[in-house]
Amino acid sequence: MGGRALRTALESPRFDVVGVKVFSPHKHGRDIGELAGLGPVGVTATTSKAEILALEADCVVHTPTTPALVQGADADVLDLLESGKNVVSAASYHSPAMPTWLSETRAPLEVLRTVAQMRVTGLGFGMPLSAVDSNHAIALMQHFYFDAVLANVGHALFGVGADQVRVERHVYPVPARVRMEAGGSVIEPGSVGAIHMSYRGYIGDRLFMTNAECWHVGMGNAHLGPDHPRSLAGGHVITLDGSRARIEMRNELDDETNSGDWSAVTDISVKAMLDVIPELCLAPPGVATPDLSPRFRLETA
Repeated sequence: MGGRALRTALESPRFDVVGVKVFSPHKHGRDIGELAGLGPVGVTATTSKAEILALEADCVVHTPTTPALVQGADADVLDLLESGKNVVSAASYHSPAMPTWLSETRAPLEVLRTVAQMRVTGLGFGMPLSAVDSNHAIALMQHFYFDAVLANVGHALFGVGADQVRVERHVYPVPARVRMEAGGSVIEPGSVGAIHMSYRGYIGDRLFMTNAECWHVGMGNAHLGPDHPRSLAGGHVITLDGSRARIEMRNELDDETNSGDWSAVTDISVKAMLDVIPELCLAPPGVATPDLSPRFRLETA
């Protein structure tokens, strides 16, 4: 997310990037243009938070990793705001008016134990099939995220609070069909090559939303099914079930032209964050959230 946001901002005439904070020591001092896969631009990256706070900037694009969210990301945002900068964040604050998994609704030790598990087990790819289930670290971390997502949807559709929404998960591994090397790991056939995750939101006994995702490494290990995109490169299927109709929308990548380095979710998120910056900088102090009101008009009889 951060790398894509940086490259997009550097390629846009609307923005002047004056600084970038990195977390890997080997990136410290390197030209940010080269880090983004472009030519040098004369600005070097830093691991120093103090240097970023001291910069003169109108806005900071904040794209923390999942572990960073429980290692001081909130404090970083507050420090950035106090230094006089606007902040647009990719963190999962879906509705500041409602509790999220970063709040008191989740015990800190529960979150920290999950992060500790993730450091040991990784995402699960390449491991024996028996190692990945609904209690695997990635399943728990995604559950924190979808607690907030589904609670926000339940509130928007039915006016309920987050404490009235129950989220149930089902996570299972899919064996790899082809050998892949990714991120220093080797995924052998028969080990975990894809992970299917479903998170269902309930209000009482009523199921009101299901989010299913399938992560895979390599197109040869894509897990296809009737409810999945028909593309090996991935995509999205959105289904709306109503009392009189069923609407299905599909977004599927072209397997032959897909370069493998494009992500619809990442690009959509980056565009949303960068597009809002001019308006955010002109807004009065406070928390600004996007207007998610339905873009339709009800016809009268």
